[in-house]
Amino acid sequence: MTFSLKKLSRPMESTPTHESFFVQILPAIKDIKDINKAKKFLQKYITSSSISVDDKESIIYNLENVKTRGKLDIYLYNSLLYYEGHSVAKVLPKKKRREKRNYFTHETENAILLYNKLEPSNERSRLYDTKIHYPIFKLTQNIIHTFKFYHTEVEDLTHLQHEIEIFLLSKFPLYHHSKSLNDRFNKIINKEFKEYYLVDSFLEYTNNTDKVSKEQIRSFLETLDVSELCMEKLLKLTPPKAYSYFGTITKRWLINYTDKIYNKKLNTSPIQDLNAEDSPLCEPHPNPIVKDQLAIFMDDYVEYVTENIYTLFPKEKDARLADIVLDLFRQREHIKIFNKKALYFEIRDKGDFKTPKITKISEKLYVLFQTNYVHYLEYGYYNFEDS
Repeated sequence: MTFSLKKLSRPMESTPTHESFFVQILPAIKDIKDINKAKKFLQKYITSSSISVDDKESIIYNLENVKTRGKLDIYLYNSLLYYEGHSVAKVLPKKKRREKRNYFTHETENAILLYNKLEPSNERSRLYDTKIHYPIFKLTQNIIHTFKFYHTEVEDLTHLQHEIEIFLLSKFPLYHHSKSLNDRFNKIINKEFKEYYLVDSFLEYTNNTDKVSKEQIRSFLETLDVSELCMEKLLKLTPPKAYSYFGTITKRWLINYTDKIYNKKLNTSPIQDLNAEDSPLCEPHPNPIVKDQLAIFMDDYVEYVTENIYTLFPKEKDARLADIVLDLFRQREHIKIFNKKALYFEIRDKGDFKTPKITKISEKLYVLFQTNYVHYLEYGYYNFEDS
């Protein structure tokens, strides 16, 4: 990083006042963190200094091009070096960014493919222990904590991770590039676009190899006779990544697992436990009358939004997403998943919606709900039209 400093009027040999000026100014602005305050302080300091008018104008001109506090320090430091006779190109050392340490790499992916080829042996066990175990363990750990799958029967989550790891081991043979891509070709060409694709064509083309490259996919696409729209979608296909493949399997396993645990607790727990204040299964309102009011209000709220959904959400896709969210309220008595992330997954699966869009629509529904429900509790009535 360098600055093109505007040359000052006086030659370097006869400028001791400039050197002392920059030596004094550096510690003076050290504690001023705001860039604008630092600039104002410098301009005031420069105006009252004994350097020439031309040099004052030059310094102020250079300050206008400095946009951040860090670059201001670099400018002053370079100016001091300039007057000491050093090169202006020298700058303060830049802090190195911390490199990301990926735990699930191409080496892990290749190790899984090699593991599938080997027969049960010490070599296969050694390969799993040295190349595969830690990435899989870390993957399950991150998914559990990221999506907060804490509704379990075990106290130590490492036991749950071990259970997932055993399940993933049974899915290793399914991770096969040619088979996965062949299924994708069949789904897109035959089922989605209703065009002709000879089943297992890609398997024959690649000799059923477990690993393929993008170049192989592109060369195979050249042999296909499909429409432009279909080809446009096929060109987006890439070899399946082990991280995404096993990450998706892990998420779905955990959703099913927490669902089963919740159902089991509902069926086996005594009624008094279900109504307990600290019960993880439900959180009843302390006032049963208010609880009934909430149920009545909820029904009216869902009915109003359903009837006016295109007024509240003029865009077709937004209205469809809002209806999916409302459907959760309609079926609230039968919902078994109370994990926010799991509900997001369920909504996304129904319409391929992005998470930011789900959040935006949900917030709009929440504002309408909250405003009217608070008014209803205080005054005993509500009017959605005035919201």
